[in-house]
Amino acid sequence: MNNKNKQNYTIIINEEYTYINNFLNIIDMTENDLYVEFKDFNIKINGTNIKIIKLMDNEIKFDGQIESISYYYK
Repeated sequence: MNNKNKQNYTIIINEEYTYINNFLNIIDMTENDLYVEFKDFNIKINGTNIKIIKLMDNEIKFDGQIESISYYYK
């Protein structure tokens, strides 16, 4: 198997913040939902008081209370 084309993603969830890297796009964001696009899939993060702490090209760090994360292929 050729690992050259594989993309690694990181999602860190702790009490202070949530961090995601190597995403393509923030599809949509509200106070209660965050939709994030990756190369082969999307995720929906549902929660309350979601607020961006830091946003860079392919990294996002945010806080808020996460209630669920849904993962689905494109």
